[in-house]
Amino acid sequence: MTGVEPPARFGATRARVVDGDWADRVISPAYDAMSLSDRRAWVAAHPDSYLQVIRGADDVEAAELRPGQNHLDLDIAALGSLLERGAFGDEVEGMWIVRLALGEHRQLGVVGDVPVAWVASGQLLGHEQTWVGRAQSLVDHRRVVGAESSPVVLTHRADRRIAEVVNRLSAGTPVLHCELADGLEISLWPVPAGPDVQTLVRRISRKTVYITDGHHRVLSSSRHAAAEPDRPGVDRLLAAMFAEDQLNVEAFHRVLHQAPDDSIDRLRELGRIEAVADPVLPTRQGEFLVNHRGAWWSLGLDVGPDEIGPEILQNRILGPAFDIVDPTTDPRLAAVPGTEPIEEVARRTQESRGLGFVLRPVSVSQMMVEADKGRVLPPKSTYFVPKMRSGIFVRQI
Repeated sequence: MTGVEPPARFGATRARVVDGDWADRVISPAYDAMSLSDRRAWVAAHPDSYLQVIRGADDVEAAELRPGQNHLDLDIAALGSLLERGAFGDEVEGMWIVRLALGEHRQLGVVGDVPVAWVASGQLLGHEQTWVGRAQSLVDHRRVVGAESSPVVLTHRADRRIAEVVNRLSAGTPVLHCELADGLEISLWPVPAGPDVQTLVRRISRKTVYITDGHHRVLSSSRHAAAEPDRPGVDRLLAAMFAEDQLNVEAFHRVLHQAPDDSIDRLRELGRIEAVADPVLPTRQGEFLVNHRGAWWSLGLDVGPDEIGPEILQNRILGPAFDIVDPTTDPRLAAVPGTEPIEEVARRTQESRGLGFVLRPVSVSQMMVEADKGRVLPPKSTYFVPKMRSGIFVRQI
């Protein structure tokens, strides 16, 4: 797509921004990084959290519903309450510079609207397998609640002109700055009308962009646009755009619950496996750190130059040796974010009498190459951190 002006362009979004006095109460934790019990506990303890608005059917306990209600009724009521009480400002149209800071990591990007048509045209590429049921639940939320808040996070190859605009505008005083309970700092700057907007629109609109977080949201937006093509705003998607050199990517480790007692013998048939006394993170793709019954092992497979860890794990280990056919829906399989220490993998493995796999992260450039080839990786192949959050923006549809 580089160098070709597309008919549909990246551009301004029309949205409300959270009020600074409400921000630390409203902006939610990362939904997908929380367990069901964690989400329920957070909602019970934080009545102003935007997590109240994006609860799925599983998040809502039956006792919370009156006869004839479903979870979407509660989502609508929660959003209405936040808007009525002034948690968000008036709708404004524009683009925003956003900075996420967590620990020593800082990343700067641009928030605006991406055309849903970019999915069909191949200008917006994903790399992970999606679950149809999850996507449909997001279609229902988008259609019934009529709002989206958590931007899809996209990346593109580094661009000097975009970086110059983003760095210059973020040198001023932000209109929003808050620090959340988990240490994430969020700052926003509006992009003033004029040459900077034109530069961002022109240069981003000519790029191929890649999903780093939000595969299901992209799929649900495409489905919603196809189902209600005449609905205003349905043909665009709220997105945060970060250059590849801004991102920090970790692995998603795996735990196979209730693993058989002969798991290590099965792995021995697939590759080289040795007991290790001092477990360390793998140094290459095709190498895994394995935990079973309280002991650590190293597993190495001979792999090709294009094979990467999550794909190797599914296609050459979990499928053949443990009959994991669909990693998206198999209840035996769980993911552990790479931000957790490897001891957490061991703890969860022992808790479920399971088999734990610690993976080497897939790099941003590897992810782009896989997407360019049209290859679909197993779900949760990458874990980009920090994450954009729900509750910073509300874009009503």
